[in-house]
Amino acid sequence: PVNNKAVLLNLPTDLWVQAQTSSTKQQQLNAMYGATKAYHTAPGDADSTNPGTIEAGLQGLDQVVEQVTGVNINYHLLINFQAFQQAVDAAGGVSIDAPGRLYDPPLALKNHVSSVLANEGAQQMDGAQALLYVRSRSTTDGSTQVQRELQVLTALKDKALSAGTLSNPSKIEEIGRASCRERV
Repeated sequence: PVNNKAVLLNLPTDLWVQAQTSSTKQQQLNAMYGATKAYHTAPGDADSTNPGTIEAGLQGLDQVVEQVTGVNINYHLLINFQAFQQAVDAAGGVSIDAPGRLYDPPLALKNHVSSVLANEGAQQMDGAQALLYVRSRSTTDGSTQVQRELQVLTALKDKALSAGTLSNPSKIEEIGRASCRERV
């Protein structure tokens, strides 16, 4: 906040980290939020959606990220797949330059779309396409999932900061509504 800057950092989801609960010694980073939430969920609370449980999960994840990076986590956004898709759609889509053809039959079959999620080259993606592009674990395009995530997030940031978006109050409001939760 002091410098009016933010940094996006993407950590490998399969990174093994020290667990914050007593149930296991280590687990993958992508399981930390859910495992910490489950650890703090009261017996009989099947959906674990109460704010205290969610906050416990976020705090557990923040602690692990702080340990791994050595950086104090002051803020975070919790964005689910639907919010990600809505944010991209609210921005009017994103422009992506795919380094190669992205072919992922299992993900495509699950989502009832073509096995080719992206062709090589420049293209415009709506929220649904961008979500499949970043979720694919296929590496047939010479890229990794992390690189695709950063590519789409950067394109979304650039689109959100463009004059066309910043001068349109309804677009700004729509993108803001797409983010699920922010902790200050």
